[in-house]
Formats: sequence, structure tokens, C-alpha cells
Amino acid sequence: MISETITFTHDDKIITLIPTAHVSQASVQLVHDTMNSMVFDAVFIELDSKRLHALKHPQDFSTLDLMSVFKRKEVGSLLMHLLLSTFQRKIAANLDVPLGAEMKAAVDEAYQHRLPLVPMDRDVSITIQRVFHSLSLWQNFP
Repeated sequence: MISETITFTHDDKIITLIPTAHVSQASVQLVHDTMNSMVFDAVFIELDSKRLHALKHPQDFSTLDLMSVFKRKEVGSLLMHLLLSTFQRKIAANLDVPLGAEMKAAVDEAYQHRLPLVPMDRDVSITIQRVFHSLSLWQNFP
């Protein structure tokens, strides 16, 4: 993991990237330190709007309408997402760092500094579908 921020200028805007690892207390600290040592106009976060909502409202998963998941033909994406989340949670538990703590730190800092928070990643279901469809039949069903 890179432990320093990367700052550059593009179209007369100063952009600071905070490189993070998904399960790392050092990443959480880097986010806090950077957000409190500089002045920013906005925070762009590497999440899509659905994952940002889930991060801010984790209790909403319990009210998930499974029938709408079936109707939208997103069952495979949901199952893959659940499997990946379970794997990440186990890693996080072993390292004693909450899953997504670096993202939560960025969200918290954006709210604390009253900065616009902009999700900038594509919908995770697109990524999951691409991975799933790129696997051969034997890889899909071992």
C-alpha cells in the first residue's frame, strides 16, 4: 500500500488522491490525517451510489425486497456480492479492522467538513456480472 497522498493539477483544479487498502487501519488514519490537514471542495469516493447508501444505512439490507431482485434478474449478482462480502468480513475480522472503515472515514470527514460527497464508481452489479460471465461453465459450477 502507498502510504502517502498523490496531488496533481488538472484543468486548474488541485486533485489529491488518498490511496487506501480496503482492510487497513493505516488507510483509515491516512484518510483522517489528509482530510484534516488540507482544505477540499469536495470528496469523491470509490463507491457507486448503491454501495454509498449501504455504507451510510447498513440496516436497509434487512428490508431488501427479494421479489424485486428476482424480477430485475439480479439474483446472481446478489449472491456473488454476498459471497465477496463474507470473504472480506472474514479478512477484516482477522485484522481487527471494520470492513470499509477507510470509506466510512472518508464519508464521516466529508460530512464533518460539510463537503459534497460524490460517488464515482460504476454500479458494482456490472462488475460482478462481467466477472461471472467471464468464467467458463466449469468455473461457475465446480
